Amino acid sequence: LPVTGKVLEVKKDKKIIVFKMKAKKRYRKTQGHRQTKAKVLIEKI
Repeated sequence: LPVTGKVLEVKKDKKIIVFKMKAKKRYRKTQGHRQTKAKVLIEKI
């Protein structure tokens, strides 16, 4: 069954912080990430 839709907008979500650490080793690494979101209007099912 075909479904038709239209993309209304594409946005980025809030930033999350990815943090890596190794205990007792002085290793710490931070990285930011923002996931994309799309608002879709379903026209026909």
